[in-house]
Amino acid sequence: MTTPSELGNLLNGPALQPPPGVEPNFTNPHNSKTVIVAIEAICLALPTLAIFMRIYTQACITRKLVLEDYTISLAWALHIGVYVPYLLARPYTFVIHQWDVPVRDLSTLLRYLYVCVVVWNPIVMLIKVSIILQCLRIFAPFRLNFVMFWASHTLIWTISIFYFTVTCLQVFACKPVAKYWDTDIPGRCLNTISIGIATGIFNIVSDFMVLVLPQRIIWNLQGPFKKRLGVSAIFLTGVFACATTTLRLYYSVRLFQTNDAVYYVALEEIGGTVESSSGFLIMSLPVAPKFFKTLRETKAYARISSSLCSAVRSLKCGILWSSNEYSQSGRSNHTMDDVGGANRWVQTYRSLDGAHESSPSSRRASAV
Repeated sequence: MTTPSELGNLLNGPALQPPPGVEPNFTNPHNSKTVIVAIEAICLALPTLAIFMRIYTQACITRKLVLEDYTISLAWALHIGVYVPYLLARPYTFVIHQWDVPVRDLSTLLRYLYVCVVVWNPIVMLIKVSIILQCLRIFAPFRLNFVMFWASHTLIWTISIFYFTVTCLQVFACKPVAKYWDTDIPGRCLNTISIGIATGIFNIVSDFMVLVLPQRIIWNLQGPFKKRLGVSAIFLTGVFACATTTLRLYYSVRLFQTNDAVYYVALEEIGGTVESSSGFLIMSLPVAPKFFKTLRETKAYARISSSLCSAVRSLKCGILWSSNEYSQSGRSNHTMDDVGGANRWVQTYRSLDGAHESSPSSRRASAV
């Protein structure tokens, strides 16, 4: 029977035996905090701005919300929701080794990671379905392209069924469910690492199929080469998603080969966050031209643009004034240098504002 002192020592010990010569560090373990925080901030800000741009364009400019707007909005809400358990698991999500985690904190950490793993699959499913629906609406409306129409629907149903099945397997991986984060509870669990590897392989294949799905139609369109290249490039941004999916699969395989679960699960979650963020950008890029065109026509944009141009002109003049002032040598000629520098500053300012002074409104003001 374990005594209270032995139980206390066990709970305060490392969650994994460290390699020879390595001492557990519970107070300040080696981590990637700076990089992780930067990635998280980018993956929170960019998708949020992108989705708001898309929804605003669809709801207020084109005034036509379609099915994929609702599915991508739901995916974004889940994407934001995943940050809650991920932040609660601090500091262990800063990619630290499991031997730097005390046993007393491991159960709580695994509970938070369980939520992240379960929610991630529906996010990816909704993003991929949204992208395919968008391709279907753009390139095969009213079933005009037979191959595109049926290929898209086949992909949608395959992706939906696969991720629904995987989500159920992840939710009920352990019986009882609490055994996922509390190994002392009697019961049994599926091999969740193998499920993760199978999911990673399917992710790569499905990402590639979604990536190449619209390319044949794009390059068969009638129009300038540059325009077709631009449309193709929008969907080819999915190459970045494919790269992160491949990296995530690598971490899944490494997790299968080692017991350092905390370290590689954290890396998997970061890879998943980057992958889903790239999907939000792909969904929002097609509406970007219309959004920015409308933005340029607003009065607020004109005022901001005018203010920025004035600030840039003033900054240029200030830089030229400073360079002219300090490039002169000799303390005895300091006064003459100041005068010459001032004259040059005035001449530079006039040359920068020459276009403004030559405008019809400026000439009428001068005449008055």
